[in-house]
Amino acid sequence: MLRYPLLATCVLVLAGCASIPPEDEAAARALTREGYAHHQAGDLDAALAAYDAALARNPYSAVTWNNRACVRIRQRHLDYALKDSARALDLRPDDPHFHNNRGVALQLDHRLSAALLAYDRAIALDGAQANFWSNRGYARFLQGDHRAALLDLDTALTLDPGYIRALEQRAHVRLKLGDVDGAASDQSRAERLLISSEPVEITR
Repeated sequence: MLRYPLLATCVLVLAGCASIPPEDEAAARALTREGYAHHQAGDLDAALAAYDAALARNPYSAVTWNNRACVRIRQRHLDYALKDSARALDLRPDDPHFHNNRGVALQLDHRLSAALLAYDRAIALDGAQANFWSNRGYARFLQGDHRAALLDLDTALTLDPGYIRALEQRAHVRLKLGDVDGAASDQSRAERLLISSEPVEITR
């Protein structure tokens, strides 16, 4: 079983609405930044509280709805995550990251067909994101479409050859397809990359 098969995108670009008073919009932006910092540091409860406060000030920020969906995905509160992602997409329907994140929530909720449609839309909007291809590849793997999964993971690794998650996923797919040597090669490469990765310092 893969440990971290999916990647949702929490973003820092901030958006507001002209109908919101400037002081509320500024406060909401600051709270969204605060929530993002807490999320990056792993404090999901603090992130959620900051996003809640931001949305109370500005309920028209697509980014804040998306980011709160990301927190709820990590908390596995999938019903709430799907509601938040739907609201984000209502406000910004052509953002590929929002479609990818909805796919992640749907996939974790075992709604694979719906998740694939969300990933399809994300890739149609932006085919240069390795995590979109990796997420769709893993969904196809779960559906048993191993050859299509392999093609998606090949694309993810063409876009980002050092993508450890995609290497681990492709190792599983190759093993299912009987490519034992290829699976071992991917797993070994993933382990080497993991060992060589340097820790990231978080500034507060």
